[in-house]
Amino acid sequence: MRRLRVFDLLCICTCLLSLSISVSGQEITLKGVISIGSNPFGVDFSGNGENAYIANSGDNNISVISASSLSSSFMAVGKMPKFPVASPDGKLVYVPNYYSYNVSVIDTASNMVVAAILTGVYPTSIVFSDDGTRCVAY
Repeated sequence: MRRLRVFDLLCICTCLLSLSISVSGQEITLKGVISIGSNPFGVDFSGNGENAYIANSGDNNISVISASSLSSSFMAVGKMPKFPVASPDGKLVYVPNYYSYNVSVIDTASNMVVAAILTGVYPTSIVFSDDGTRCVAY
């Protein structure tokens, strides 16, 4: 189970398209509103908890949200990205692209797409082996 350190809780409201809420004990504090793309379809976090990666299926990109600055940037990936998944070591984020039949690989240190791996048709999810050395898109 991944422990969220910087983001205590990140809620994505698909109706508003952007909402960030931090929870500390019993108190709920709105830290800011962050713009993301259309049709958000999954979120995962970098290994150090500094960045959240949100698949924007309607825009064919990924929103990268910085926990420290609460700013967002966008990164182009394939067509209709789904459910980004960070590698167990947190160094890479894998993004299945449903209509491109591939997986974009993002280096979390540089926040750059470093590879596109061809898959079968309509990949939607990624799962890692127990030792973290292999992953399968399905």
